[in-house]
Amino acid sequence: MFECTFDYYIRRINEDGFSSPVHSHTCFELVYYFDNGGFSLIDGKKHNYNANDFVIIEPGARHDDHSVGTSEIVCVGFNYDGAEFLLKNGRYRDQTGKVKQLLELLTEEMASKLNHYAFVTNMIVKQILIEIERLLLPSNPEAIKHEHIKQALNYIQQYYLTEINMEQLAAISQYSYHRFRHIFKEEMGISPKQYILHKRLMHAKQQLQETSISVTELAYNCGFASTSQFIKQFKAHFKTTPTQYKKLYRENYIDVDSETEQTT
Repeated sequence: MFECTFDYYIRRINEDGFSSPVHSHTCFELVYYFDNGGFSLIDGKKHNYNANDFVIIEPGARHDDHSVGTSEIVCVGFNYDGAEFLLKNGRYRDQTGKVKQLLELLTEEMASKLNHYAFVTNMIVKQILIEIERLLLPSNPEAIKHEHIKQALNYIQQYYLTEINMEQLAAISQYSYHRFRHIFKEEMGISPKQYILHKRLMHAKQQLQETSISVTELAYNCGFASTSQFIKQFKAHFKTTPTQYKKLYRENYIDVDSETEQTT
C-alpha cells in the first residue's frame, strides 16, 4: 500500500472562455471538472475534457487550462510513494463517480476545519488515489500479468534505498536481464532503473517536507553516489533543487504542518 502527502486544495468557478497561463507545480495535480468541457495542454499535448472528467498532471509538467462554458473545478496537489502503478499526464473518466464523491467530502472537510482535519483530508486524498488506481488498473485479479515482476517490485519496495544490482533483480524475476527489462517496462511504463530512481526521489521529497535533514545526508540515505548527483536528479525530476523545494514547501504549506502538530 502506498503513502501520500496532501499539498493543496483549490475549488473555483471557471467562466466561459477562461484560460489559465502556462505554469507547473512541484507536485502532482488532479483537476476535476464538474460540468461543461474544455481542454488542457500538458507538456504540449492537448487533452479534451467533459463533465466528470479529471486530468492528472505530473510534477514539473507545463500546462494550462481552457474552459468552454462555465465550469466548477477542484484542483488537488499531492505526492505519493510506494504504489505499483504510476500516474501519468492525461485525461481520465470518473466512470463510477466515486472520485467526485470523495472530492465533495474533501470540500466539506476543508470548509469545516474540525479537529484533526489535516489528518482526515490526507486520508481522503489517499482514498481518491486508491479509486484512481482502481480505474486505471485492469479489473482482473492479477493487475500485473507477470507474477515474477511482482517479486521484483516487492524486492525494490524493501531495498530501493540501497544499491540494487540489476542482474540480481532480473534473477529474482527468473528472467535474463534483457528480457526482464523488456517485461518490466511493458508492465510499469518505465525501466527498472527509472522506477527505482522515482521511488528514491519521492522518498527524498517526503523527507524534505517532514524532517530537517541536510541535503548531503539525504543524498546518502537515498542511495545516491554524491550530493551533486542527487541535486541534479532531483532538479531534473521536479524542476527545482532540494533546498529550493524545502523552502517553497515550508513557505506555502506551513498551515497544514501546524495543524498536524496541534492535533497529534
